[in-house]
Amino acid sequence: MDTNKTPNFVPAARLPAFFGTRIDLGLIFGLLLLVAFWWVMKTTRWGLEMRAIGGNPEAALRNGVPLKTYIISVLCIGGAIAGLAGMAQVTGYYGVLLTGFSRGTGFVGFLISWLSFGDPVGIVLTSFLVAIIMTGGSMLQLTTALPYAIINILLAVALFVVLAGINLFPRRKAA
Repeated sequence: MDTNKTPNFVPAARLPAFFGTRIDLGLIFGLLLLVAFWWVMKTTRWGLEMRAIGGNPEAALRNGVPLKTYIISVLCIGGAIAGLAGMAQVTGYYGVLLTGFSRGTGFVGFLISWLSFGDPVGIVLTSFLVAIIMTGGSMLQLTTALPYAIINILLAVALFVVLAGINLFPRRKAA
């Protein structure tokens, strides 16, 4: 990470932390957004049409779903959520604005999304699993001089396994 940074934020500009830990209000923001994502995708017409687009864009287009409108709106919503996440990371975790503070965060989000198959409970569980792997990788790097690239390779292999569609527990067909 670069050493170019702003002065430390004043306490009024920081997100509040819980119980003297490094866990801040950004966690609550993320969980609320996850609940909103689940609710929208499961209970609204917009969510139904987004799932249709994800399943088969050509069929959704033929059924009158305005693909371009939905794609543009999802990109805008995703950008807004990414901006909120960056704000939470800067004002909660770091307390200063650093250049390049979020390198690799998009890859990790993509990885978590694919590994959890977009399921909200899976997103939470996969997020904690990836966080444990990355934190353990940092500790291994510090204590045993293991290159951090090994952790990236491990996460990339996990992603390739999911993308390849390897099913370790095949479903049995009903008789």
